[in-house]
Amino acid sequence: MKKRSWYLNSKGLSLIEIMVALGVIGISIVVILMTERYKWDGFKRSRKVTEVTNIIEDRIEHMRMFIAAAPDSNWPPCPPANFPCETTFTEKDITLTRVIDEARNFDNETVANAVKVSFHAQWEIHSKTDSVEITTYVAKDF
Repeated sequence: MKKRSWYLNSKGLSLIEIMVALGVIGISIVVILMTERYKWDGFKRSRKVTEVTNIIEDRIEHMRMFIAAAPDSNWPPCPPANFPCETTFTEKDITLTRVIDEARNFDNETVANAVKVSFHAQWEIHSKTDSVEITTYVAKDF
């Protein structure tokens, strides 16, 4: 007597098997699409952070070149009596706030001929507010 395989006796897949297979495929597609969406949102954020960093770098370099052009007349970039000196401006769709304050060492003593410059950048992506803060120090003689 010959043994016959099960698939030779079957006449096809049942409706339940097809529905389960379609359900698994559907859930897989939804998961893949959600993952792609989060990946693209991450790309958008990293592109925006790079753009913001470049703008802040340009602002810092502009300040340094302004000071270097005439250190005696252009120093400090903000009068010490006005510390902390805050300026807000908008570039593209990014709101930048620059705060210039006195530089301090680890003993909390004021550092001569140096200022602390903090930038806070804020923007919106998909109705969500995102921000970056960068702090650097600028010296009169660098």
